[in-house]
Amino acid sequence: MAHGIPPTLVEQMRQYFHLTIIFFFLFFGCGSPKDKGFHFSEESGTLKFADSHIATLTPLKDGRLKVIDKVNEVEEGIFLWERTVTNIGKDLDSFRTTMEVKTPGKFDYGMIPGLSYNGNPWGDGNEPKTFTDKGLPWVFSYNRTSVPGATYSENDKWTVALFSDFNDKSIPFSCSLMPKQNNTYHRLIWPEEETPRSYSGKNSFTGPYARNLSLKSGQSLKLSAWVVLAPKENGHGASSKFLDFAWKKGYRPTKPEKSAEKIRDLSIDFIKTHSWSEEGPFKGFRLGLKRHSKSEGWGHKYYWRYETGFCGQNISLANAFLYEYISRKDKDALEKGLESLDIWARDCSMPNGLFRCHYDQLLPRGRAWEAQDACNLGTASYQFFEAFELAKKCGVYKPNYKDVALAICDFMISQQEESGRLGKYWNNKGECLNRNGTTGAFLIPGMIKAFHITEKQKYLDAALKAFDFYFGQFQDHGYTVAGALGTNCVDKESSFPLLRSAMLLHKTTQDKGYLEKAERLSQYLASWQWHYDVRFPEKSFLAKSGYRSTGATSVSAAHNHLDHYALVWVSDWVELAKLTGNDIWLQRAQAIWHEGNSLVSDGKKPDANGDIIPAGGQFSTIYQANWAWSKTKAGHGSGNVDSSWLPVWYMAYRLETLRKVSDWSVLDQSPKPPKALAGDKK
Repeated sequence: MAHGIPPTLVEQMRQYFHLTIIFFFLFFGCGSPKDKGFHFSEESGTLKFADSHIATLTPLKDGRLKVIDKVNEVEEGIFLWERTVTNIGKDLDSFRTTMEVKTPGKFDYGMIPGLSYNGNPWGDGNEPKTFTDKGLPWVFSYNRTSVPGATYSENDKWTVALFSDFNDKSIPFSCSLMPKQNNTYHRLIWPEEETPRSYSGKNSFTGPYARNLSLKSGQSLKLSAWVVLAPKENGHGASSKFLDFAWKKGYRPTKPEKSAEKIRDLSIDFIKTHSWSEEGPFKGFRLGLKRHSKSEGWGHKYYWRYETGFCGQNISLANAFLYEYISRKDKDALEKGLESLDIWARDCSMPNGLFRCHYDQLLPRGRAWEAQDACNLGTASYQFFEAFELAKKCGVYKPNYKDVALAICDFMISQQEESGRLGKYWNNKGECLNRNGTTGAFLIPGMIKAFHITEKQKYLDAALKAFDFYFGQFQDHGYTVAGALGTNCVDKESSFPLLRSAMLLHKTTQDKGYLEKAERLSQYLASWQWHYDVRFPEKSFLAKSGYRSTGATSVSAAHNHLDHYALVWVSDWVELAKLTGNDIWLQRAQAIWHEGNSLVSDGKKPDANGDIIPAGGQFSTIYQANWAWSKTKAGHGSGNVDSSWLPVWYMAYRLETLRKVSDWSVLDQSPKPPKALAGDKK
């Protein structure tokens, strides 16, 4: 370790040294052009940088086939590998083939985007862990990965990504990433299969499955793969190269089904009609509509109806109602919003500064034991500060809203460890029950808001310490965990508060380093975002509905299905695009908005069961892969939805976005095509 130099700075110095060496060879090296920079050696079938061996493209040797491989570098370090196989023998009724890239040594970090992050080592669930199952590689369908069939690995110097294109004419395929002692194997596999088992429901599996592919005598099959090479970067940042490239190559313009104004109207009407509740002393918002059985129709959950944040989003929804008064002078919305906020602030605040996250605990059906979690508490502090500001704009002074938020922040400062770590759960006595995971990051945005409102340095200091701790964990591990409270695993939700915190810290400190961190976090979030449209079975609900998966995000390592959670960070990516000049964040944000507002009911179209969904309602879960929420129905395949649950948190995130993005035309526009598509140059 260099004397007196922080470890992070030493790592940056090492990285700059590696890059300097690379640029030296690129611009000043000697020898033939192929010896400078990345290139493919036809003689050895290897991909190299100068004389450094990075990967080998495995040849296909099969006496039944004539095989022609063609490799072209389309941009620096990006190679298009095309393979044509022709059957020169008898008809093959069951044909299977692979395109394989072999890298030397066992990788330091591996990823299958949207599915597996270094083998999902964190958590206590039964989702696929490591990259093998009893010694056999996990083989996953293309539709489980956010980039079609993508695998990514890093060793001490280089990163390698392999994936293929997917469009209306593509043959469905699969992928695997197999680490061995001396080599790592990236594979694309045709036709589609999932082995040794198929992860078909939370913590549950069904047997393997495989499509059939025939190859008649004389018939040819054309396959292709993209191989993306880059020098290793600190914090796994090199993955951005292949993710950006995949976004550009898979680009197909998305467009909104309904205008932002229409989405606003439908959301407000649904919340007023179906979510507003008055039960005993409570006035506020239910989590959503539930269909318990076909005969009962639409009703409400029996338990856990009223929640501060997470699924319930009571404070955010109340803020949306205050904003309705500001923007459209809706007095009914103002009255309901203030009533709800007053009751939460009055009844759920505790003397020690904690806040009851579920109002159900104060009703007769409440449970004897409860705990307060950082996700809900962080949302409460951030949203109560916003409520304080919105109420003033409505002409109402509500200092108690600010007091609730400050009390939460003060309690958390008293709990913060020297490292900066906060925690995940506390009992009502104020004792921390669990400090693990990234969930504590949800508390950071509220602390930054506390600094803005009070100008007291202690809040900013606590926020900076917490951000450094949780961002440092993210950099070290290459993932964040335990933000999706329904699971205990690697996920995307836990990285969102770090993104928002980075944006707020940049605004607060004007330190551009936080923008760089925001982009790194955004690259991780982008790895959960679908870069293409899954093809659904013709008779499935999603196929008939014309649903497009581009822009959607997978929930977590434990939940291999899509949802619309990404709506919550649309405004952050719109702002990030402005501040960095990087249009890809705006394109991704628009794709999220368009996908996230698709299949919103107009009150006329039937759902997957033939029933009419109330206007403004939307499904909670989209099955793009072999998945089902219910274990009894697991393994039914893609193309369906969970049509029994219409949550309000989607609406809270939409309305929050509409409060933050002043120019709604940005959301109504189709994304502009990428400035240059890699591969178009040659």
